Amino acid sequence: MDQIKEAFKKVKEDMKELSEQLSSLKKNFDEAKKEIISFCHILEIIHNKNSSLEIKTKEIDNKQRYTKNHLESIENKLEAREEQEKLIINNLKETTSALQHINQTLQHIISVLPTHNPAHNTPYKPLEAQNSYISTGNGGVPTDRQTDRQTDTSPLINAQKQPKKQPEIEMNSIEKASEILSSLDSIKKELRIKFKALTEQEIAVFSTIYQLEGENNNIDYKFLSQKLNLTESSIRDYVGRLIKKGVPIDKEKINNKTILLRISPNLRRIASLDTILRLREL
Repeated sequence: MDQIKEAFKKVKEDMKELSEQLSSLKKNFDEAKKEIISFCHILEIIHNKNSSLEIKTKEIDNKQRYTKNHLESIENKLEAREEQEKLIINNLKETTSALQHINQTLQHIISVLPTHNPAHNTPYKPLEAQNSYISTGNGGVPTDRQTDRQTDTSPLINAQKQPKKQPEIEMNSIEKASEILSSLDSIKKELRIKFKALTEQEIAVFSTIYQLEGENNNIDYKFLSQKLNLTESSIRDYVGRLIKKGVPIDKEKINNKTILLRISPNLRRIASLDTILRLREL
């Protein structure tokens, strides 16, 4: 009996020890599980950060590509502008050379014009006596008496005595043309400087007014705000800035309430919208 009791006691102790070991294993398993879950969470955070970094890297690459394309576009525009300037300079040189040639031709024409009546080929006659003050061929009429009648009736001489007006008229026409060209260059330069100073949003507002007015629309702040998807206060602000910068925009108040906007007719007469935009790009 004692041996059986000791055997049961030993079994009971072994079972207790196994139970304690199982409890310890379970505890270790739970801790390992928590660590694995924490590790998975960390891996998820790292994965999200990697995804975010990949997105940012793509955005940076896209920005770099855009910047590169933009710089290439600017370089192309600068090259085109240089070509245009070269063409303008060549045209100016050609125009100047043509004007100089015309001026030289006119000066040559003026220089060869007779300033006095040419001598005619007449047979040689001996000189009359120095003290002879009376002509013997016209009945003794004194030769020193003045007369208001034309005594030389030769058609050739009369034709040569007539002043030639054509070179002077041509010179005046060229001078007027030169003045007009200078005036046009001055106007283009002034327009370019004025519209070059506008921001992209300001030129967008100006272009919209120009186009809509050309389509026979009554343009007010509300209409512009709908077209440009801006608030009316923003439109008022932009129009005020345009006027302050010297852009000729006229305001007309209707029924003491609505303000209509339009481009000055003088500006429309001298420059189209396409011309203004091209001048702004130079």
